[in-house]
Amino acid sequence: MSIVGMATKIMLTREEIFAIQESERNARLQAILDSDAPKKIIVAGAGTGKTYTFERLLKLMPKGNNLVLTFINKLKDDMHSKLGEMSKVQTFHEFSIGRLRSLKYELSIYPKIYTIIESDSDNRISGISEHFQKLDWDEGQLNYCLARMNYYKTHGFDDALYLLLENIRLGKVRFKEYDIILIDEFQDFNALEVALIKELEKHGNIVIVGDDEQALYDFRNASPVFLREFYQRENFEKFSLPFCSRCPDVIVKSLKDVVSVAESNGYLNGHIPREYECFSKDKEVENKRYPHIKHIRLVESWTIPQFIKNQIEKIPKDDIEDSRKVGDPYPTVLILGPKHYLQLIKSKLNESGMAVKYQQSTTSKKVKLCEGYEIIILEEDSNIGWRIVAEACMSRKKVLKLVPLMNNGTRVIDILPKEFVEAHRKAIEVIKDYDFESGCKTELYDKLFPILMKTRSNSICDFCFPELEEEEEEEETEIDIEKPEIILSSVMKSKGLQAGFVFLVGANNGELPIDPKNIKDNEICQFIVALTRAKKECYIVSNTISMVMNTVTNKPFEYNASEFVSWIDAKRIKVLNNRDIWF
Repeated sequence: MSIVGMATKIMLTREEIFAIQESERNARLQAILDSDAPKKIIVAGAGTGKTYTFERLLKLMPKGNNLVLTFINKLKDDMHSKLGEMSKVQTFHEFSIGRLRSLKYELSIYPKIYTIIESDSDNRISGISEHFQKLDWDEGQLNYCLARMNYYKTHGFDDALYLLLENIRLGKVRFKEYDIILIDEFQDFNALEVALIKELEKHGNIVIVGDDEQALYDFRNASPVFLREFYQRENFEKFSLPFCSRCPDVIVKSLKDVVSVAESNGYLNGHIPREYECFSKDKEVENKRYPHIKHIRLVESWTIPQFIKNQIEKIPKDDIEDSRKVGDPYPTVLILGPKHYLQLIKSKLNESGMAVKYQQSTTSKKVKLCEGYEIIILEEDSNIGWRIVAEACMSRKKVLKLVPLMNNGTRVIDILPKEFVEAHRKAIEVIKDYDFESGCKTELYDKLFPILMKTRSNSICDFCFPELEEEEEEEETEIDIEKPEIILSSVMKSKGLQAGFVFLVGANNGELPIDPKNIKDNEICQFIVALTRAKKECYIVSNTISMVMNTVTNKPFEYNASEFVSWIDAKRIKVLNNRDIWF
């Protein structure tokens, strides 16, 4: 039972409850600060003060050789602003690539190098990134991939980590001793990264922080199993941060409901037990004003944008001001869900004069002509630059004929047809002289098209008209502190974010979860992460009729509300149907 639950039974006043919670929170933090254990592991749920704990630990040795590692850029930036004067703060990839470069490695990074190598192998090798992340290579395939990277003098992020690990094991890399090493978001590390952490922990006092209820990144072969294994290690002293200062009490209790039902249904095996409760003193206003999670049950998906617009217009002025206050601003509204919902919502809000930021995925593996040009502008005979151009503009058949000739001692530029190379050189000269700030993209297209007409001309579209490939980047808008800040994002990209009001759209069986009869732990974690982004109020939005067509029946899919909503105690949910909302 939580402290608040026990205190309520014995009829304590609110001030006494606040005092008990504050005393316990301080004691938990002090236990971490007082511990002389060289290895510590902290289980810390959403909003429980990880960054503050890091800050207090670093203040014990502010001039020391300290290191903070995470792998999410957003979290790195936030931590650097608070901890950067006391420690080096880096993403895991930044740290590893920096170590390799200190060994005089020629380490040019092109994230899509694996797409090129898979193409070189005529797709006999696939899933290169996955093999590195899992450390499960066939030796012959590994040697082929490393040889191709050496030929191109180019690496991706995962093989760079692998090279660092191999150099450590060969004794070629020696870490200096650190006073303290702080590792964040450990539940989202994969086998390769964990292997590097095991090497790093030999070189200083280490504190590992994670939460297996927020494990999202199985798409990059991360697993909460590693956090759970470290938690079981006898040489790690165990701690927890149980008090949430971000979310209202209803969300904290709803999370506990979800975890309880999940475990009773056989999910989240090995889940690390922990205490988690709302820090009442910090959330007293929100607990009174927003006592329920709202479950919105609409019929047609196309009504969702209008509903969200209406709700944003109803946000109290003091809540907007609170989100915009100097020194501690946060987004007023965060809208989470699948892309097909977010695009419609964005259009509706823009039509209504609301400025929004849309955080989109940038994980496309497609090789683009402009990427090759950018490399060639810096190094005119670059093997990887010209190989990218070939991949973007030549037929598959022609590329496969040329690949066997691309080996040490030969340059890609010398293997390609001369007229092909000359056409692209002319195009590059046009681009180098073009003013992208003030020029007209149609004019650039008109100049490039006749030069490249003998190549696949649509490849120039990613230079002239990138919006044909993906959404345009959001323009910087002037901040109006009297209006809400609105961010749209997938759940996956929402780590490191929090907002006053959170809308989770697409909360349907068939979307989240995809199959209610075969629920994945990752989907449970997505639901938990979505709920715990909210500082004030959370809306779970379900719809009966989909905007996605069933190609068999030629009718829209029909949905039931997400199974996860039923896992929350009904007294914490306020259900609003079509009739409640529109009439």
